[in-house]
Amino acid sequence: MKGVTFHSFCYSYSKLCLLVILLAYGSAEGDENSSQIAKTIIVNPNDARYYKTVQSAIDSIPLQNQSWIRILIRSGIYKEKVTIPADKGYIYMQGRGIEKTIIAYGDHQQTDTSATFTSYASNIIITGITFKNTYNIASISSLATP
Repeated sequence: MKGVTFHSFCYSYSKLCLLVILLAYGSAEGDENSSQIAKTIIVNPNDARYYKTVQSAIDSIPLQNQSWIRILIRSGIYKEKVTIPADKGYIYMQGRGIEKTIIAYGDHQQTDTSATFTSYASNIIITGITFKNTYNIASISSLATP
């Protein structure tokens, strides 16, 4: 995939190791429209005008989407599992920073269903978000909200 760079860091907090994946995107040569955002969707659980969860914002994107849609996620800890289906590409998820926008999930049944974040779609960009697997941690409410 042209123009995509992955960086990962592991921070340890007692028994929790969180993996942060940062993506930097540069448009492919000759593809002038790839960096244009057609629409912005906002996730803010404290404002009735916006989506309450990240997954509900993803669910609102039409099937077979071919235009870049930014999901702007406000600061906070989102306790949910996030999955992007294969037929919902061209999503740019933008948080407020890796210490401010956190998606945490820990209600696991089996290993193949335990991921906090999964994308089956191509053309996904994610910046400024931390994903935490909170399985077997007493309480994620003890995590400080940024």
